[in-house]
Formats: sequence, structure tokens, C-alpha cells
Amino acid sequence: MNTSINNFKINIKTKMVLAIAFSMLISTSYAQSASLAESGSTLSHVPIPVAVEVDDFISLSSDIGVGGLQVNLRLKNEDDYKKGISLTMPNHIVVSTNNKFSLLARAANKNFTSTGYSYFPSNVLDIQVKNTDLLGTELNLQNIRGLEINDQTLISNAAPAIKKYLNVEYTISSKNAIDKILGINPGIYTNTIIYTLSTL
Repeated sequence: MNTSINNFKINIKTKMVLAIAFSMLISTSYAQSASLAESGSTLSHVPIPVAVEVDDFISLSSDIGVGGLQVNLRLKNEDDYKKGISLTMPNHIVVSTNNKFSLLARAANKNFTSTGYSYFPSNVLDIQVKNTDLLGTELNLQNIRGLEINDQTLISNAAPAIKKYLNVEYTISSKNAIDKILGINPGIYTNTIIYTLSTL
């Protein structure tokens, strides 16, 4: 008798388990069918073309305020002539371009002149870009040793950049100070440097 009761209990449990499993299977299948039916009834495609136009741009400027752009070098004593003088202008020039670029420099006039008749040649001045963060697979930084009235290259094959700030160093060597400036009349001698940004 106990055996029959136990078998009956086992059969009931087995049927309950099967019933639950079957119920879950029916429920899952119904949900999948409903999902497919719902997606099939609402799904629609429409192609939308998107165009992105890219233009070339090139900009060379200075973010330094009025009065801060001028380079002021001073030979004031014997020590300056013996050692030479140098001045680094941080964030002196700002470059923006979407192409590889080169930066050139030249003197507007062949001489530094004053209000009097004295002068000395532009090539007393050396120029160098001091940045270490410029990129480019064939990047080349060149020092200008003796500024001339013809374009001279400071940077070539630099990678495209947005608002790249350049630190520029201006130097008058001891040799140039002694050979080309020593003995002229005191005063302020001026010239203009013209920078040119060229894209490749």
C-alpha cells in the first residue's frame, strides 16, 4: 500500500514538473511569436544620405596682446657682447591648418635701422622654433642662422594642427654682436620679420 502511495506521489510530482515545463515552453513560444509578429508589423527601412563637406583652412596669427608681440633684444654691456643675447617668446605664433605645413621667415629689410644713419645687417639675428610637441612623419625643424630678406625654412612637413602655439627663440651671437654691431651709435634699431605659413 505504501508503495502505491509513493508511486502515486512520484507520478503527481512528475506530472507537475512536466506541466510546469510545458507551460514555460508554451509561454516562451508564444512570447517569441508575439515579438516576431509585432516587429513584423512595425518594421520599416528608409535610407537617409549624409554628406560631410571638408574645406581647407589655414591661419597664422599671434594671441599676444597689443605691445606684447614685439621682440625686444638689448645689448647693454660688455658681458652681452662677450656671451651674446637671446630671448625666447612663448606662444609667439599660432598655427592652424588641416594640411601638413611649413613655416618660413624672412626679413622685410636687409638692415636694422634707426632714426639716424647707422645700421647693421639683418643677418645678425638667428631664429629657432623651440617646440618639442610638433608632429609629422618627416618633420624637420631648422634654425635660421642669419636672417635674410629671402624666405628661410623654420619648420617643414609638420602634421596638421589646431591652434598650435609656437615658442620662438631670437638670438644675436657673440660673434655677430662684436663683428657687426660693436662700435655703432647707441639707439633702437628695428626691422620686421615676415612669417609665412605654407601648406603641402
